[in-house]
Amino acid sequence: MFPPKPEDTVRGPLIVSALPAELPRSLRAAAAPIPVAVPLARPSADRTPPVGGGSSAEGIRRGGEDRSTGEDRRRGVERSAGWRRKSVAVGAAGVLVVAVAVLFAWVLPTGEPAPPAAVAPAPVGEFDFHRLPDTEEPIRDSDCAPHAYGRTQEFLVANRCLQLTRAVYSAALPGGRTVFTSVAVVRMRTEEASVQLTELVRQEGTGSVTDLLRDQVVTVPGLDRLSRGGFAAERAGRDVVIVESDTVERDPDAVLHRAVMKRISTDAVRLGAELR
Repeated sequence: MFPPKPEDTVRGPLIVSALPAELPRSLRAAAAPIPVAVPLARPSADRTPPVGGGSSAEGIRRGGEDRSTGEDRRRGVERSAGWRRKSVAVGAAGVLVVAVAVLFAWVLPTGEPAPPAAVAPAPVGEFDFHRLPDTEEPIRDSDCAPHAYGRTQEFLVANRCLQLTRAVYSAALPGGRTVFTSVAVVRMRTEEASVQLTELVRQEGTGSVTDLLRDQVVTVPGLDRLSRGGFAAERAGRDVVIVESDTVERDPDAVLHRAVMKRISTDAVRLGAELR
């Protein structure tokens, strides 16, 4: 245990303030601090203020770097635009060169033979004709006179043809009969000669071009020629199409038979387009 603290018997002088406990309002307002506006330094337009405590020189260097980067970007954009303009110009020139090359290739002859013309299909007619297998490939001759008779042969001796093309067709008739039709195309050297030949073969008793049955190229049992049936002839330019038709079983009425065969031959003239 500690001894009891001695009582402080020494007392200092007592100071009594004459000021009131709170100043009057007028004095408090006078004693309030007066704010003072301190002008700030205006940043220079020629330099960038230092950032993060750096020096002014460092700020100037950074400003220079920024200006240099902007200049480089501007030049890069100009170079890119220039390259784009050059690319467009080169592309346009390439397209022009290709177009000119294609034009010359189309206009100038290549020296190669033209592709063969497609065979024109025969127009649809009254009868359905089918070419016989023996003449699936038409029979062609460059001399017509040996394959004619009568006055027609004499004419072809005096007026040589360019080509004779022949084929034989068949068609079904009502009642189960079959008609056989010879189609011959005589190509003359001039249209005048083709007109004369057409007029000649249309006359009775003047002969004609020999059909392939008569020339023994095609064999049909019961028929050795087709000139006893119906006949037709038409001209197309220098070509003369001569057609003859007949059946194995003839109609008892000879006049009717010849009329029907002539109608069939007239319809078969269109087949000459396949042989020309």
